Amino acid sequence: MAFSRPGSTPHTRQVTVKPLHLVAGLSADMVFLRAFGSAGFNGRVHSVFQRVINIERPGGGLFTLACRDLDNAPDSVLVDSADFSDVQVVAHQRVTTVGKLMRVGPSLGIQFDAIKAWTGELPLYPHDTSLLRRNLNVLTGHLQRTTDGGGMLRLPTGGSAFEHEVSAALAKRSGCLCEALLCRDLEEARVHAKSMIGLGPGLTPSGDDYLVGLFAALNVGRSPGLALRCTCLGMIAGAELATNAISYAALSKAATGRVRAALSDFIERLLHGTEFDFLAPLTRVLAIGSTSGSDIVAGIVSGLRLQLEFGRAMKPASAGV
Repeated sequence: MAFSRPGSTPHTRQVTVKPLHLVAGLSADMVFLRAFGSAGFNGRVHSVFQRVINIERPGGGLFTLACRDLDNAPDSVLVDSADFSDVQVVAHQRVTTVGKLMRVGPSLGIQFDAIKAWTGELPLYPHDTSLLRRNLNVLTGHLQRTTDGGGMLRLPTGGSAFEHEVSAALAKRSGCLCEALLCRDLEEARVHAKSMIGLGPGLTPSGDDYLVGLFAALNVGRSPGLALRCTCLGMIAGAELATNAISYAALSKAATGRVRAALSDFIERLLHGTEFDFLAPLTRVLAIGSTSGSDIVAGIVSGLRLQLEFGRAMKPASAGV
């Protein structure tokens, strides 16, 4: 029974329900699409950035909603939006799917009706490596002339003593890792790789970004060092405790040869492109994060140089190589 003062009118609270903001999905990783189509998806928002929303799966791991000007990537969906600034999505909100609609919190819906599948594959290693050798030399000279200080491509000229110590440690540990891989000392390689995980500044630390690039190069199909891809997962065993979830997601995918389209395109141009064909994809990779792109490039260069050395060792001495 409700009570009110004589002559008064009941107070009615006005509740404004914001309409669902619908966004079309443009393209998505084929692996993710298959899982989405077969069993749907339930999870929660992990983190929100201007152009990216990371969503946590119930059993662990992340997938990403990315705005249309970004590139395709593993476990990612590109959506037809310039940014996520007006959708009012925050961490810990529920994510559910009904049919071909994914609801992210109470205010955002992603439509999967006309989405295209993206199959990310690394290029095949060439039989003739002359283009790769030339392109790596040209790339090295280009980076020395144009890359600003920071990241693993060049030690910073400014910054604190601590930043210099971290950069020096990254350079030393990556060198030891490559030497161990070249000698096929896999146990030593795992030790040096683990020492790089979580090391360096940024949301994805420099050591992690370097390993992403290195793993991508080691997973190139038909390459002389392809057998080493089996040890990539061993290098990051336990890494989920040493770095953050976003960085670990990139590491675990790269360890099995799954990398974003910009990296695959860059590697393809280095392997098969004519002179300076790599410049456009290089620009896209360097634009990743603050120093993440340059750290990834450093890892790719190291990995491809290792591939050349593996190939040299495999050729008979009579070949004069």
